[in-house]
Amino acid sequence: MTMKLIGAACIALAAGKTVQTLFLQRRREDALLRHMAAALATMAREIRWHHRPIPAILQEVKQDEMVGEYFGELAILLDSKNTLQYTWNSVFNSFPIEKETILNIRVAGDEEQLISSLENAVERLQHALELRRSKRGEQTKLCIAAALSASGGLILLLL
Repeated sequence: MTMKLIGAACIALAAGKTVQTLFLQRRREDALLRHMAAALATMAREIRWHHRPIPAILQEVKQDEMVGEYFGELAILLDSKNTLQYTWNSVFNSFPIEKETILNIRVAGDEEQLISSLENAVERLQHALELRRSKRGEQTKLCIAAALSASGGLILLLL
């Protein structure tokens, strides 16, 4: 009987750990979206108001703790023989969420097109964040219910 109780406790702990992992992943994705939106907003602002070139702006935004690695890689690859748009797409193709929004940014063209494209991407990312927040409560309840049901079923089978 003791072994069955230990097994049931292990199942319950595993279910709790799974729920915790999902919550942490969602929190990290939300932070990643917030940081990307902030970095793109910084780029648009620096181009619009200070007329700074992209390489100089990349030196600033690559300092970000969450998305800086992408902009740092972009800064390094800018010296290659590829176009800026090709380099942008190849770097951000590995972005884990809302990739289409990032890849749709047109970094080639004139200043106004670039600023408009960056600002549109910022709006889309902020909208995606709002949608994620509005659905979070419902998803949380579903996730907890699924974990409790699965672990409860396994515990009943074990006992």
